Amino acid sequence: MLNQEQQKAFNLMLTGKNVFLTGNAGTGKSYLLNEFIKYQEKQKKKIIVTAPTGIAAINVGGTTIHRAFKVPLKPIGPDVKCMPGDVLRSADIIIIDEISKVRYDV
Repeated sequence: MLNQEQQKAFNLMLTGKNVFLTGNAGTGKSYLLNEFIKYQEKQKKKIIVTAPTGIAAINVGGTTIHRAFKVPLKPIGPDVKCMPGDVLRSADIIIIDEISKVRYDV
């Protein structure tokens, strides 16, 4: 069962707006995220769950950002092309866990 703060965040996530979910360790962010994913899967939504590292991706039941969006491992400059279009167009919801650990060029 979600507590009052989690329910508020859950409701905000349901609006379809971009949400930056933050909080201290042990506050239930992962629990809230898993509840949101379960709810949306019941609604037949296509969800892409990503994280910047393999371990983080495993922890959220997703894949790395690099694999999901075909982002090269090397720094992205003007001569590097990323083509994640089909993946992005096919998703109803995109979740990026631990976004603060993503390189600025990504």
